[in-house]
Amino acid sequence: MQKTQLDKSNEGAREPSEVISRYLEAIYYMWSEGEPTRSARLADWLGVSRPTVTVALRRMARDGMVRMNGRKEIELTKAGKRAAESIVRRHRIMERWLTDVLGGWALGSLWFLLVLAASQAVAGRRAARDPERDSV
Repeated sequence: MQKTQLDKSNEGAREPSEVISRYLEAIYYMWSEGEPTRSARLADWLGVSRPTVTVALRRMARDGMVRMNGRKEIELTKAGKRAAESIVRRHRIMERWLTDVLGGWALGSLWFLLVLAASQAVAGRRAARDPERDSV
């Protein structure tokens, strides 16, 4: 059976910060829904100010995660899309598990705590394997 892009998305990538992860996930969902991905719309989506989005996008562009096209829309680069797919995949797995096991009764708050714990656990394992790569 051939792996899909989303299945391959967790292989060998370095984890972006929690803030950048939120941006990548939002951009991914906006793109997948066919919405124009502009900074003003992203600010509304995330509930942050436009200057905050501008700073984050500059950092993400510097890190090779996004670029602006000719229509001033935000596009994920190959690396950005791979990272976003990894985030979305992990979140979908957690949501599915919570829904199946807990019946969805406390999905919102428990989902956030589990994703945060999973991200920290992965970061801890990586730091133990290669402390220089993941130094803070």
